[in-house]
Amino acid sequence: MSGFDSDSENKPLPTMKELNASPSSSSTSQKEHYQTQEIEKLLRMSVKSKQYVVKKNSSQLIKSDAWSKFGFPAKQRSENVYDIIPGFVSCSDCFRTLVYDGSTKYMIKHKCVVAAAAATELVVNTGTMDNYLLKKPVIQKQDKEKMKEKFVIWSCSSIRPFSIIEDPGFIDILNEAIKIGQKYSGPIDVQELVVSAKTVGNNVAVMAEKYRNLLKPILEKQADDGCLCIAPDLWTDKHRKIAYIGITCTFVTDKFNLETIDLCCAEYDEHDKTGTSVYLTKSTKEKELETTTAAATTTTVSKK
Repeated sequence: MSGFDSDSENKPLPTMKELNASPSSSSTSQKEHYQTQEIEKLLRMSVKSKQYVVKKNSSQLIKSDAWSKFGFPAKQRSENVYDIIPGFVSCSDCFRTLVYDGSTKYMIKHKCVVAAAAATELVVNTGTMDNYLLKKPVIQKQDKEKMKEKFVIWSCSSIRPFSIIEDPGFIDILNEAIKIGQKYSGPIDVQELVVSAKTVGNNVAVMAEKYRNLLKPILEKQADDGCLCIAPDLWTDKHRKIAYIGITCTFVTDKFNLETIDLCCAEYDEHDKTGTSVYLTKSTKEKELETTTAAATTTTVSKK
């Protein structure tokens, strides 16, 4: 047979217990050939050969969550054709086998079923409110002190600004590293995660193009809706004496979330980097005046 007929859960039946008795305790001649331990062993030995498998209960009358892990043990008769071993149910994860007479009383108490139910409940309870109510693990004081020491040594030995510790990008990297570390049971080599400076440089253009393609339809929609604000920002690096111009887009989504996107940042090489200079330069270009005139005019304005 290619399929199997499963028992319904509607009829009142006696309890189901684990089969540890001898074959003589079975009620049919077919049951007398198997014990629970024997079926468990056959299932484990047939993981690759598929001579013995656990077939899912396909009944439309299933009500118990126990059937998410349990099924009927079956022996292969021919290719893709299995005969159900009557009177038993087996866990598809650990192959634990129980006598089945219609009741799921003991199946529901099986560890694999309990674990699956707990995992499902955890997923359900991870809503927005529960994320605030769930207790976070308390980091020990000595761990905080160790991290503080590492930050201080890094900032001083590499001559990095202290504010780099609070940079959102740095925090994001730490969070991602912790998530990756949680996937592995043992310690991992950090060098396998950290890429070289050359690799970062080579991938800047690739990542920029990727995010441009992702942002383009979003910005176009906001522009079509008339709710896209684009603002320039100019500033000067007093130490290196270099001026920069950046362009920032701001808009509110249909879910009322305020979004801010930095479109670009480049060196600004005009004669004067003040906002007044930018305005006057644009005005003089429209009147086809020389750029030097704009620079001279700007100087006069700035002295007033």
